[in-house]
Amino acid sequence: MSNKTTKKIFVLSIILVLIIVVFLIFKDRTDKKSESDLNFEENSQKEIITYSRINFFLSSSNKASMSIPNYWEGNYRIKEEGNEVVFYYLDKKRNAIELFKIFYTQKDIDFSEGGVELVAENDDYIFYLLRSDYLNLEEDLYYRMIDDINDTIKSFKIS
Repeated sequence: MSNKTTKKIFVLSIILVLIIVVFLIFKDRTDKKSESDLNFEENSQKEIITYSRINFFLSSSNKASMSIPNYWEGNYRIKEEGNEVVFYYLDKKRNAIELFKIFYTQKDIDFSEGGVELVAENDDYIFYLLRSDYLNLEEDLYYRMIDDINDTIKSFKIS
C-alpha cells in the first residue's frame, strides 16, 4: 500500500468516527427530549382532585373529620357505631362493600398487631385504621377509591 492510500484510509476512518459520535450525541438528545415530553404529558393529564370534609364520632368527645375526594360523593356510605366508623363502596347495584374502618381505643389497649395501622392519637385515645380484604371487582371506581385511601387517611383530624 502506498502512503497516499494509507492517508486516505486514515482520513476516512476519522470522518466515520466523527459521524458516529455526532449521531450518538444527536440520538441521546432526542431521547431525553422525548422523555421530557412524555413526563409533561403525564403530568398535564393528572386529574386535579377536590375534597370535601366529613365529620364523624360527633356524639363522643373524640370528634373527628377527614377530607374525602369529591368523586366519592354518591359512591360511598359510612356507618358509625360507638367507637368505630366503617366506610363502604357502593357498587353498580348499590351493594355496600366495606373499604376500611377507623376506630379508637383507650391508650392502655394495645393493637400493635393484627393488621391495624395507627392514624392519630390524643391524650386518652388512639385512632386506628383497619383495611378490608379487597374484592376482585370489575369496577374501576372501586380500585380508584382504594388507591386514594392513604391520602384520605392523612387528612384525618381529631377536633
